[in-house]
This record gives sequence, C-alpha cells and structure tokens, in this order.
Amino acid sequence: MNVFSRIFNYFATQGFARALRHRDFMWFSMTSWVSTTGMWMQRVGIGWLTWELTHSGAWLGIMAAANAVPGIVLLPFTGAYADRIDRLKLMRVTQSINFFANTVLAVLTLTGHISVEIMLAITLVSGVVQTFNMPVRMTIAPSLVPLADLPAAISVNSFQFTTAMFVGPALAGFLIAHGGVGLAFVANAASYLPFYIILYVITLAERPARPQVETSIIADVVDGIKYVANHPGIGPVLTVTLVLSILVRPLSDLVPGFIDEVFRKGPAELGLVLSAYGCGGMIGSFWMGNRGRLQGSTRIFIISSLILTTFTVAFASIDVVMLAIPIMAMLGANNSISSNAAQSLVQASVAPSHRGRVISLYSLNGRAGPALGALIMGYLSHVLGLQIPVAGAAIIGIGVVLYVARDRRKIAEATETAAAPYDETAPAQRGGPKTGD
Repeated sequence: MNVFSRIFNYFATQGFARALRHRDFMWFSMTSWVSTTGMWMQRVGIGWLTWELTHSGAWLGIMAAANAVPGIVLLPFTGAYADRIDRLKLMRVTQSINFFANTVLAVLTLTGHISVEIMLAITLVSGVVQTFNMPVRMTIAPSLVPLADLPAAISVNSFQFTTAMFVGPALAGFLIAHGGVGLAFVANAASYLPFYIILYVITLAERPARPQVETSIIADVVDGIKYVANHPGIGPVLTVTLVLSILVRPLSDLVPGFIDEVFRKGPAELGLVLSAYGCGGMIGSFWMGNRGRLQGSTRIFIISSLILTTFTVAFASIDVVMLAIPIMAMLGANNSISSNAAQSLVQASVAPSHRGRVISLYSLNGRAGPALGALIMGYLSHVLGLQIPVAGAAIIGIGVVLYVARDRRKIAEATETAAAPYDETAPAQRGGPKTGD
C-alpha cells in the first residue's frame, strides 16, 4: 500500500469517517450545518444592522445579552427536561418557532419596518427557543453513534459549526454589501427547512430507564449542579470554559464595533475578519476530529485556552485590519480546539443519567458567558473604548487558566481515564444506531 492509499484509508476509516458512517448522524450533521450557516448569517446581519441603527457598543452588548438572557435563567431547567422528555419532538417544535420568528425578522427588514426595539424583541424570542433547543441538540450525538465514535461525533459537530462560522459571515458580508441585510435574514429563515425535515427521518437510541422515584425539576437541577461541583474533572473544565466565555469569547460579538471604530472599515471587512475566525475554527476542529483519541485532551485544553487568551490581548492591541485577520484565524483555531476538547472530556466522563443537566450547564457557559461579557465590555467601551476592556479581560483569563492548570493531572485522571474502561464496541445507549451499510 503506497503512501496515498494509506492516507486515504486513514481518513476513510478514522476520525470524522467513524462518526459519519452512521446514516442518521450523517443526515443530522449535514442539515444541521445548513441551519447553523444561516444562523451565522443572521448573527452578522443583526450585529451590523444594530450598529447601523445605533452606532453604539452598548447596543451591541444589549443585543448579544438579549439572545442569551433566557439561557441564563432557563438552561439549567431545560437540561433537566432533556433528561426526561422526547428530544426529537421538542426539537421539531423549537425549529418551527425559529423559522416563524426569523421569517418575521426578514419581512420587516425588507419592507423597511424594522427598528432596533423590534429586533431586540425577536432576538429575545429566539433566545428562549434556543434555550430549550440547545441541551437537546447537544445530547443527540450519544444516541446516534456508538461510544467509541463519540469523540469523532463531537468533532464533526464542532467542525460543521466552525465551517458554518466561516461560510456564514462570508455570505452575509456579500449579501449585505450587494443586496442589503434583509437578504441575509431570508437565507437564514430558509436554512431551517432541511433540518426540520430530517428530524422526522432520524431515530434515537433508547436511553436508560428513568428512576422509579420521581423528583421535582428543581431537585434535578440542584442535583446536576452538585454533580458538577463534586466531579474532580468536569468541575474544573467547566470553570475554565465559564471564564473564557465571559472574558474572551465576547470578542466575536464586539467585532462590528472594532471594524468601524478601531479599523475604520465596512461590512466587507467584517465578513472577512469573521470568516478568518471561522476558517481557523474549521482547521482546529478538523485536527481534533482526526486526532482520534481522548487521551491528552486535558493538556490540549489547557494549552489552547492559554493561546486563546493571549491572542485576544494581541487583537485588542492593534488597529490594522490586515493584522487582525491572521490573529482572528488563530483565535478561531484555538477557540475550536479548546471547546472541542472540553466537550469531549465532559461527554466522555459524565454519567448518562446526568448528561442533559451537565450539558445544559456547559451550554450555559457558552451561551450566557459571551453575552454577559459583551454587555459589560460594551458599556465600558463608552468610557474606555473597545480595546482596553477586551485586553484587560483576556489578561485575567490567562491568570485563571494558569491557576487551574496546576491540577491538570487530576483532571485528566477524572475524565480521560474514567472513559477508558468503556467497551468500544458498545453503543452509547443501546443497540447502536443504523448505519449507511
């Protein structure tokens, strides 16, 4: 077998291919990518339209917070529901509501009746819907692939998210520059349809039977929080992800302000900078997905988190857009690697009975943290400008990551080693999902 045959055989049997050989997961991932691309188009459109209507960093922070405030309040409870209910039925409902809300946004924008207040209200509605959808969507992969393929499935999800982060902003920038922001909103609304259809095609593996003794949702939420706090691996990992979410990841929501106020550029450069971020994320996810093993993920998580915080300081220290592009690519790559490693460590070591609640807390970090950070930094920007708050927050993040890194061996033992005894041929829940054979 020559070198090219060996390379082809590797990519055909390892990494992403191990997850995508399962038919239902493949269709779920492909259509999810389409809807995620539309979501990124809308995210860029909302950011740019908000800046056009207000020219306010505070309003950028408010809009980001509006999308995430429902998650701050509801995600722990929706995670508890995810451990109890039919997840596919809930996803069908949430996708229907999202399609309607996004269609309304597109129509109002195209007809010239949009205002920042109406956009804020629609963003709040979308935030509530996504809060119910997020823990369900993130816990579907373990029911579509065997446990041995779970790290690859998580990497596929991350890869499709980051490729959408690359494609979506580029398309949005093109549409905004040549046809107006309303076209980006139309494209997002249409992107929900393939994903909605596939939710009636796939089937999920059965989950373990619920305990006979029923408890209240509040008790379930408290139990999930205690579980995370007492877990020697999951607790520190979620602590770092929370810190990064609040202090570092808000940068992506503040980029429209940087483009106009710091770099003195327009929507084309906005799409280019955000696409660089997505391109870097795509490379990071591809590398993680084809790495093919959980061992060593703790070390990777710590290193990528340090690089992420350091390059955020670098981004906030410049005013030349051509320098911002490679820095954003590096930020995208390490954000993807850090997030991918964190989720793999959590998903591999969490007990199935607590998966929904723990993933909801992980989602809460990623959803509420950037919005809270963007809101704070947006208001501080009125006094200090955008650069100082972003750089200062990232420096604090460096200190927190270094502090947690002291216990990296204990974290690895509780996450990487905990997953090792599992039978690699056993399904994540039962019987194994259907494959494309």
